[in-house]
Amino acid sequence: MARTAASTTVTKSRPAWARELKPLNNGLTSTGVLSLAVNNTIIFAGSNGGVYRSYDRASTWTQVNNGLTSSSILTIAVSGTDLFAGTNVGVFRSSDSGSSWRQVNTGFSNPVNPVVWSLAVNGANIFAGTDGGSGVWKRPLSEMIIPVAIRPSHESQAEIGFGRNFGNLIRPGTRFEFVVTYPSAIEISVYDAKGKKAATLVKANLNSGTHEAVFEGTGLSDGLYFLQLKIDGLSRAKRIILAKY
Repeated sequence: MARTAASTTVTKSRPAWARELKPLNNGLTSTGVLSLAVNNTIIFAGSNGGVYRSYDRASTWTQVNNGLTSSSILTIAVSGTDLFAGTNVGVFRSSDSGSSWRQVNTGFSNPVNPVVWSLAVNGANIFAGTDGGSGVWKRPLSEMIIPVAIRPSHESQAEIGFGRNFGNLIRPGTRFEFVVTYPSAIEISVYDAKGKKAATLVKANLNSGTHEAVFEGTGLSDGLYFLQLKIDGLSRAKRIILAKY
């Protein structure tokens, strides 16, 4: 007797969005997420409860709202080491991976603190899409660069812009020169990968000129840190790798 082959039906699954096995909400106290952005390996979420930051691919989140006067984060844009958040009271900027924020609304009018629904960086400019008939606004990123240069002491006398040619690898005892262009309140601090302050190198009112600081690295383990430069309340940060050996 002839045998009849059994027919087999193969069903292919369609590509689809997935929440994996569970929502990635550990640490998110506000789950109404309005925007997402990625800066290297760090993920940022803008929500009705402010900005949240994750270092572990969204497995855990930490709220980072220091300096924000609005908890409604409608959009987030990234430019190098800088973050920009669009809110219902304008734009905020962070240069230390969200640890601190400062409002940057100079130039806006009617209203001066607009609702910013969208942000986009193109070349040397950032663009803001606003509500209430104000339309699109443009601002050069260079207007928000701190007028201070910093460089390792052993390098040439040509000033090296902070976050550009300044190297990432740091060893204990590394000396830094920094140039202050006008009398200012200067603070140079080191933060670990979780945003906790690990050391303060400089905290003083300084006159214009060239100054020096030393990063001893005492009590710190090898790994990723952020060197933050703050001048008169404005801040800028750079990733560094501490290597003791």
